[in-house]
Amino acid sequence: MRHTEKEIEKLLRHAVADALKVRPEEVDAAVPLFHLGLSSVELTQIAARLQKSLGVRIRPSAMWDHPSLSALAQFLASRTDSHP
Repeated sequence: MRHTEKEIEKLLRHAVADALKVRPEEVDAAVPLFHLGLSSVELTQIAARLQKSLGVRIRPSAMWDHPSLSALAQFLASRTDSHP
């Protein structure tokens, strides 16, 4: 299933907000995930949650390769394009 970058960013924002116990609108999509105070365990859990929601395999290292919500959403949108 195809997901837009905007849809994926919304999923990411909610997953990060849940992990940080803040409101989604408090999560800045341009700030690197590591600057938000997320641990590697939390990032792995977020990757697993997204993998289930998007239906594509997401390596936890993608969080390091694409460190902001915006960058990660763009990368994942390109991945969902290639997975019907």
